[in-house]
Amino acid sequence: MKLTREQIEEFWRNADKNQDGKLTVQEIQLAIKRYDQHMTDSAIAGIFCDIDTDNDDKITKREFVDQMSKSRADDLAQLWRKYDTDRSGELSRGEAIELIKAYFPADKCNSVIGKFLQFSDRDGNGVITKEEYDNFFCQ
Repeated sequence: MKLTREQIEEFWRNADKNQDGKLTVQEIQLAIKRYDQHMTDSAIAGIFCDIDTDNDDKITKREFVDQMSKSRADDLAQLWRKYDTDRSGELSRGEAIELIKAYFPADKCNSVIGKFLQFSDRDGNGVITKEEYDNFFCQ
């Protein structure tokens, strides 16, 4: 399960029913089933075990946020590797456009591309460095 920062907070608020700052396997099961009714109990138990890093049978908010943030960072790194096709360590305008085209509907691409380039290319040199990319997506 990979979530944005806002989704992480929303999921936590919805899952922590008794507001004790920890999630039991039952709480996380109910919360996940709201998003994916077809997820099996064994898959949910696996997710729970992955997140419960101190193995105390409860997930703290810190454990949850750390795991969800790590997953997002891993996804963003993988996306970078996929679209930095020439392995230059930068996304050219063309590579950035291909990235946007892959994840946004055609009628939104031009708008998103313009905003992505405007806000991520901080030094205005026409390419997006890994640092600029990370800053853009991890704000």
